Amino acid sequence: MRKLVTVLLCCVPLCMQAQVPFQITGKIGALKVPAKIVLSYTDSSENIITDSAILRNGRFEFSGRVAYPTRASLELYHQDGRSANGQPDILTVYLDSNPVKVTGKDSVKNAIVRGSKLNEQYTNLRAALKPFNDQFAALSEANASYAAEKGDTRAMMPGMKEQWAAVANKKIAVVKQFIADNPESYLSLEMLPMVLSLPYKPEEMEPAFNALAPAVRNTAAGKKMAEQIVRLKTTGVGSPAPDFVQNDTSGVPVRLSSFRGKYVLVDFWASWCHPCRADNPNLVKSFNQYKDKNFTVLGVSLDRPGDREKWLKAIHDDGLAWTNVSDLAFWKNAAAKLYGVHAIPQNYLVDPSGKIIAQNLHGEELDKKLNELLR
Repeated sequence: MRKLVTVLLCCVPLCMQAQVPFQITGKIGALKVPAKIVLSYTDSSENIITDSAILRNGRFEFSGRVAYPTRASLELYHQDGRSANGQPDILTVYLDSNPVKVTGKDSVKNAIVRGSKLNEQYTNLRAALKPFNDQFAALSEANASYAAEKGDTRAMMPGMKEQWAAVANKKIAVVKQFIADNPESYLSLEMLPMVLSLPYKPEEMEPAFNALAPAVRNTAAGKKMAEQIVRLKTTGVGSPAPDFVQNDTSGVPVRLSSFRGKYVLVDFWASWCHPCRADNPNLVKSFNQYKDKNFTVLGVSLDRPGDREKWLKAIHDDGLAWTNVSDLAFWKNAAAKLYGVHAIPQNYLVDPSGKIIAQNLHGEELDKKLNELLR
């Protein structure tokens, strides 16, 4: 086995974390060299851990130590580099102190996982959610065809939002029931964000979190969620907007506090975010209408590392004439983490004194609020 550790953020030494041993054994048909399988997971210090094993007569094994428990992925690379049809062959597993056994005929994606209650719970929940995920995939495919016919990648077919919301509500109901029935499960902690309305509100998130078992709340992930709740309380309406600085499209550092004296909409978005791009024409309209009335926008992009050109192209294509900044760190964007952003589009309206006076205003709601303030 070969192990590679990519350090993203080392805040706490691993030796100070509670560690438990894990073990995965598996057999996928009779695969052999050059087939290999790769185990990947993120440890409690946000290091990406990658471990690989060669398959011998389909057999493989992994072992190590983790901050219990940990979500991981197994990806099988076949003779042609990936699976037989050229698509990724990936399975999600959970690492904990219980030995895990993975068995499959010729693919890890469809393998059976045995050996721990957590993996059993995940398998059952995934099966329960599959019908809804299949419906999402069908809707996405239908909308892609519609957009292609219209010649506009941002086009959305009539009724798409309503259909998507109907499926989402049914899926959320299933997850809510799982959480209610399994407050002692680490999986309930992972699933909790799915059942909360966006953007997250501390008054909704905190009681839901506190309903989980103490052992779950005290895991590394549980402590991070508790910290997130505290951050959310600092970015609510009436709170001073946390200051941050990021580079603009020319590489010049821009600080939020430099906009004091104006109403500024801090808009979290990304070039890859379809709902963000669909909403941009409305935002452009509001900006043009109120830019001479002490209002502006500060766009904060969650584009991926290496996607600077995509970010710049989206700004140009969508006509975003306001100040745009980004650290190109995807979901690890420093400003997004500071504000507890876990979904986009998301925005905060900040008044001239630097206080947050509204959140997530889009389309007519934003126009109504700006008209009320700046008429």
